[in-house]
Amino acid sequence: MKKLMFVSLMLLGLATYGQTTVQGKVVDENNEPIPGANVILVGKAEGTTTDFDGNFTFNTDEEPPFQLQFSSIGFSDFTANVTSNNQTLTITLSEANTLLDEIVISKQTN
Repeated sequence: MKKLMFVSLMLLGLATYGQTTVQGKVVDENNEPIPGANVILVGKAEGTTTDFDGNFTFNTDEEPPFQLQFSSIGFSDFTANVTSNNQTLTITLSEANTLLDEIVISKQTN
């Protein structure tokens, strides 16, 4: 029984070893939260999104340093460097100046 307990505790320790946690908030230029912003680990298929208040928590097995890319519709992308575990970031996204062309819809009768 003691061996089983010892082995299970060792496996639990290995599972949590190497976890890097980054948390923070994504806001706009007026310091308003951006809900639903994407937080993606650059070069990997790992990511999360911000909650209604713009807060996020991102857990990964990647060891620092690495980069996180932040994006949201209507805002310019931003890349931040993560240099340590348990780092807290405040990211400010600026509005993207997107120019749209006009669309012409016409109907042709036969």
